[in-house]
Formats: sequence, C-alpha cells, structure tokens
Amino acid sequence: MATGVVYSREFLKHDTGEGHPESWRRLLAAVKAVKGSSLTRSVKLVRPEPIALHRLLYVHALSLVERVKRACDEGQPIDSDTVVSRDSFNVALLAAGGAVKAGELVAKGELSNAFCLIRPPGHHATRTEAMGFCLFNNAAVLAAYLLREVGARRVLIVDWDVHHGNGTQEIFYEDPSVLYFSVHQDGRTIYPGTGHFDEVGAGEGEGFNVNLPLPPGVGDDVYLEALRELLPPIADGFKPDFVVASVGFDAHYADQLGNLKLSVRGYYEVAKLVAELAREHCSGRLVAVLEGGYHLKYMPRCFVNTLAAFMGRPPIYASPSTSTDEATQSYVEGLLGRIKRLLSRYWAL
Repeated sequence: MATGVVYSREFLKHDTGEGHPESWRRLLAAVKAVKGSSLTRSVKLVRPEPIALHRLLYVHALSLVERVKRACDEGQPIDSDTVVSRDSFNVALLAAGGAVKAGELVAKGELSNAFCLIRPPGHHATRTEAMGFCLFNNAAVLAAYLLREVGARRVLIVDWDVHHGNGTQEIFYEDPSVLYFSVHQDGRTIYPGTGHFDEVGAGEGEGFNVNLPLPPGVGDDVYLEALRELLPPIADGFKPDFVVASVGFDAHYADQLGNLKLSVRGYYEVAKLVAELAREHCSGRLVAVLEGGYHLKYMPRCFVNTLAAFMGRPPIYASPSTSTDEATQSYVEGLLGRIKRLLSRYWAL
C-alpha cells in the first residue's frame, strides 16, 4: 500500500494577501519538492471532497461555522492574523473534508498512512472561535469522525507544531477517548500562550491531555530525547486505535515564527518515532494534517523527510543535527522531572 498525499489546487484559492506567512506558496513549494524527489512514485494522490456540515458540528458550534462563512462572504478578516478571502470558506470545507477522506482510506486499508497537504491549518480553532490562521480544526474533525463513524475507541493526537494547539486541547479536554499530546515552544514565549504542563485535562478526560512546553533554543538533541522519554510510554498505556498528527514545520531553526531549532533531519526523526508508534499500536494507521511551517526553502524539505519516515525509508534530505546549550538542557531536564511526577498519577513513567 502507498502513502497518500491529500492535495488540490483549490487550496491555493485561500488568499491571505501579500506578506502573510500562511501563503499558498508553501503548498506549491512542498508539491514541487515531492515531485523532484525519489518518493513521487510511492505517493498516491488523494483528491479531497468538501466536508458535510454534520461532521463539522462534531467539534464546532454552528455559530462558528456561520460566522466564518459570513466573514468569507464579506472578505473581512476574522482577526488581525486570521485573514480570509471570498473563497476561504469553501477551501476550509475542502481541507477538513480532505482529512476525513484520508482517515477513511487508511481505516479501510486502502492506504498505509497519509499526509494531508491542506490549508488553512486548524489546530488553533476552538469549538466556538477561529484564530491563529485557523478556521476549522482539521485534526479534531478527523478524530471525531474516526470515533463516531469508523469505530475507533481511542485516538492519539500528536501535535508537533511550534505553537500549542489550544483549539484541539479545548475540544477534547474532558474526553478520555482522545489523548492529545503536544510538544511546542513554551506558551510564555509565543502565541497562543497556552499549553503549560499542568494542563492535564478535566473530568473524565483528566490525564488525557499532555503538554511538553520547551524553552526557546532547544535543538534536535534535547527535543528528541524529551519526546522519547514521554510519548512512547504514554502511548503504550493509552493503546490507540488510530494516530492523528498535527504537523507544523515551524519548529525548524530557520522558521520566522518560532524559536526552536529542529533541523530537517530532526523532523525526520520525529516523524519516524510517531510512525513506529502507529505501527506498534494500531497497524500503522496514521494520518497527518499540515499546520504551520513558513520557510519556503526548509518547509518543503521537512515535508519530504516526513513522507520518507512514513514510508519507512531513509531521509531524503540530510542536514547537520542541531544542539542545545547547557543551560537550556539543564532547564529541560528539570522540566521533564516535574512533568513525570505530575503525569505518573495517570501513566507508567
């Protein structure tokens, strides 16, 4: 079976204007990189279909859908960051529908796994608010679809955008059927200001929300070590039926919107770890959706390396690994100790 890539030129019609980092150009650059790589023959192109309204309402209030449509019809921005055009509503429906289509094909065994090269991104969109470049929460919609229509009982969402996915966290904060795990730059230093390690869920969902907030300056070495210490044992305890990944390439050292220092090779190693967990726990059932990532040279390389990891192949792009200074490394060691003490109430760490 092939790895699917969900893509359509319709995604280019979401016009955020000149100078906005979440531009159609990043999708074209990613497509060009795949076509120029040795992976192109191993990829199956998946054409997205617009999502049905009832599936959006699994995770969003009708008032949000109506507000987004009205803003797009008028061509008025949602907020200063979240710019829309007249085509943006239909493009957002197509993005969420593309995630669902990928989930359907992977669940049926027609694809090994998939990456949804879609926009606008989604993980900042809450149940009632669009924000942070995001209109509808593609990863959350997919997870809800898998639970309600495919028969999944436990969905693991792993989010490795540089920004915390506050929307995904909010939507599933009291839901034990979804374990949300986010590794991101500390919210005290970056938008949206959420994702502290003591945000562990509430009610029946207590313990099923895990945040790993890293300080600026963390490179491949510390990032991967911290991820390997927390994610595998928690996944072992949760035993997911399906893995959904919110993948942002803005933790790369050259990205203009973050201050972490992952390399192109580092992105490969993260994707490899998550793909291996999916193979171990749920027969490889894994669908990734694109979130951030704005550097037009390195974002496409990170994307191609991620596809290679999903296919179980060596990285296409080599790069020197990045390292972390001693003071930052020491801080993260202490942070991991605090996180483990807290999470040991719920998981064997």
